[in-house]
Amino acid sequence: MGKQRYYPTTYTVTVSNDGNGTGTATPSTAATGTEITLTAMPKEGYHFKEWQVISGGVTIKNNKFLMPNDNVEVKAIFEKDAPAPTEYTITYDLAGGTAEGNPDTYTIETRTFTLKNPTKSGYTFTGWSGTGLDGENNMTVTIPTGSTGNRTYTAHWRYNGSGHSYSYYTIKATAGAGGSISPSGNVSVREGRDQTFTITPDKGYAVANVKIDGKSIGAVKSYTFENVSRTHTIEVIFMKANGNPQTGVFVDVATGSYYEDAVDWAVENGITKGTDDTHFSPDGICTRAQAVTFLWRTAGSPASKTSTMPFTDVPVGSYYYDAVLWAVENGITKGTSDTTFSPNMTCSRAQIVTFLWRSEKSPTAGTANPFADVKSTAYYADAVLWAVKENITKGTTSTTFSPNADCTRAQIVTFLWRCKK
Repeated sequence: MGKQRYYPTTYTVTVSNDGNGTGTATPSTAATGTEITLTAMPKEGYHFKEWQVISGGVTIKNNKFLMPNDNVEVKAIFEKDAPAPTEYTITYDLAGGTAEGNPDTYTIETRTFTLKNPTKSGYTFTGWSGTGLDGENNMTVTIPTGSTGNRTYTAHWRYNGSGHSYSYYTIKATAGAGGSISPSGNVSVREGRDQTFTITPDKGYAVANVKIDGKSIGAVKSYTFENVSRTHTIEVIFMKANGNPQTGVFVDVATGSYYEDAVDWAVENGITKGTDDTHFSPDGICTRAQAVTFLWRTAGSPASKTSTMPFTDVPVGSYYYDAVLWAVENGITKGTSDTTFSPNMTCSRAQIVTFLWRSEKSPTAGTANPFADVKSTAYYADAVLWAVKENITKGTTSTTFSPNADCTRAQIVTFLWRCKK
């Protein structure tokens, strides 16, 4: 009789994922003690974060583990890549002069730099006009790290020839939506002269504020720069004739848009401001920090009973610190883990409706579910059905709610306004 062969028992490795990439195990079946190698492949726009052990009790180190005396299930977790910094343009009007080595673009991460002054045969450079200048002479332009926005700089010259020579200075005149300023644009004024600007609101609008060199002077209809000796700016902000002077008019909030009244309500009640004096950025994404802050302000910015912050990624002094404490205390959110809140993560439509539902003490849900993409077992199902019943949302189409889509600034203020009106 020949020797009996021994075949060791083999076990299976199952690799799942969170939908943002794939994972594999090599080998996927093996005997106890075999070294298993895990590989993670993120989809575009994501990177691998970590392995989660679902079952099998193994310890993963350097994407490897030893097969135990049991089947193993692990899950590949991926994280969204940080967006590349926005690139801003720098435009120069050198009026025939030349300047070597000045950049045409920069980002928020660009190190602080100073523009090199231009030269022009037969002329003396007398200064710059443009964005972010300070001081009387404006001979130097420094762009600090952390700056944003496109910039335009104009060089000014004094003629060196015989006879009378004059310096000219630029006054940049701009008006937001709802009216006009005359003259407008870059207005050249000879040194020592006066320059008057006339402000005209459109029908149904009024002047909300006028800013001279960035400082408010109130709702005037005209302004005169006397004895001009340097560059200046004049900026006009208009408002609806019966509007709130703090609200102004957002050029990107169209009259008749579904969120127009919601934006007016949110700004007037101190729930959110625009992204600048004339823009609300309705299509901008809303982060988890912004979402709970909006909810907290809607509730009247109540103080929480505890001062113990469970999350290590919510810094003391941040604008959303008190809002997160309140949200946790009231069961509105538990965070993304026991110790993280992930304040900068984009808030989805499902998350914001759930936050809103919980902030209303989780009222009884409706029974009608018109949405094919909202399963009855989903954590947000009751919140969505409640929101439909209360006419807070109608979905993205008649049959879809798009729970995983990013929640925009327009959508969140509209949800809040419909809930509170």
